Amino acid sequence: MDVVVLPDGVAVVAETYWTALMARGTLDITWSQNSPHRAYHSQHTLALYASQAETPPEAPAVWAEKGDAPRAISDADQSVSQSYLSDYAYHAQIEPMAAVAHVDADGKGAQVWAGTQTQSWTTQTVMEVLETTKDRVRLNMMTMGGGFGRRTAFVQDYVRDALLCSKAVGRPVKVIWTREDDVKNGVFRPMAVQRMAGGLSSDGKLTGFHHRVATPTVIGFFNLSRWNTVRPNDVISMRGAESKFYDIPDFLADHVITERQARLSPYRGIGAAYTGFAAEAFMDELADAAGRDPLDFRLDLVQDNPRGRHLLEKVAEMSDWRNRGDRAMGLAFAGYHSSMAAGVVEIALDRDSGEISLTNMWIAADAGLIVSPDNAHNQIEGGAVFGISCALTERIDIEAGEVLQSNFWDYEVTRANQVPPIEVYMAKVDAHPTGVGELGLPFVPPAIANAFYAATGRRLRHMPFTPDRVLDVLNG
Repeated sequence: MDVVVLPDGVAVVAETYWTALMARGTLDITWSQNSPHRAYHSQHTLALYASQAETPPEAPAVWAEKGDAPRAISDADQSVSQSYLSDYAYHAQIEPMAAVAHVDADGKGAQVWAGTQTQSWTTQTVMEVLETTKDRVRLNMMTMGGGFGRRTAFVQDYVRDALLCSKAVGRPVKVIWTREDDVKNGVFRPMAVQRMAGGLSSDGKLTGFHHRVATPTVIGFFNLSRWNTVRPNDVISMRGAESKFYDIPDFLADHVITERQARLSPYRGIGAAYTGFAAEAFMDELADAAGRDPLDFRLDLVQDNPRGRHLLEKVAEMSDWRNRGDRAMGLAFAGYHSSMAAGVVEIALDRDSGEISLTNMWIAADAGLIVSPDNAHNQIEGGAVFGISCALTERIDIEAGEVLQSNFWDYEVTRANQVPPIEVYMAKVDAHPTGVGELGLPFVPPAIANAFYAATGRRLRHMPFTPDRVLDVLNG
């Protein structure tokens, strides 16, 4: 058995995992208290972002623009504005971070076994840690127990840990982070505050739309060299805010690049996981302000997008939207890159506990030519379950620079018995494949929020929609 001091921690090396875990529990470690990161508190972070979304400290970076949205909104017969908030989220992959490394006797090469989403970056990690060349790295790719962006870090510290431990003890070492290690040392989907504004004509048509996102740059943290190339346009932070599937005469999406106060990384759906929530929840608010059905309001905006119109009409048919009566149903239309999905959810609400449960979900998707139908169907369903989970429960809190959550008991994910029946329709089109891996997620949170409004006449604007937040909205 041995103890290895790492750049930002301590590792115990033993013959078995359980021996190492028990030995680690006996260590008496004093952690520093003078890091400036000790001042970070997620509630304060969100308040800071809200302030900067309202009054940016400098000119926001333009992400997408057509016409003159601010003028169109100010000249409109009616204008509407609202803010939407979202918390940090952990990837919650089943397998925590793990890797095996066997460093060569001269310390200048290694054989590594790891599940990774970025083989080139894993190789780069080995090169940097051992100060060696690519020809001395032998990487064996292993099946991942989930990734969702968690295994894309430019410097993969779990691989680094395995290398340093192997070099220190002169033997092959398998590093396994506990779930608690993985949560506490996680890299998260960023917090965001989104300030939305829209203009309506006297006949209830959308004339101008402004989508402002106050959130840090994710690329600037996990891949600084790439950020120096693409700056100030961060696709990881802003994907989905471009609203490319609607024909809006005057449109602006811009990015207030806020101070980063946590470790960040891509998350399934990247920016669309939260920009889709704000855009489509606000679209329902605009429809309500115009006195129009949410479906009809959206159909006006897809006159030049016949494939998108087909999806909206199809999901309305699948869910019997026109005859929904007093059922608590919500609609959303959101996509990822060039893939589109229209979805309707039906919810049930326990007004005493604040628990939202889903009773039905219908999805109509268009991802171009579907090469593998079964896999595509599974990906869309999986993304939808991911969307339910991040909409209802998934939330990371930080106090004094430390993550409060530790495992699945206090970082809750959607369980199998909480998944509703899901009906998926895949459009058959003569077009290039455009991808389905992220497509099932972006429409789910806004559809749930819109269904909640149908049930209660009140709006959910802070994701996730935890029971305490639901009760606050109901009692507010």
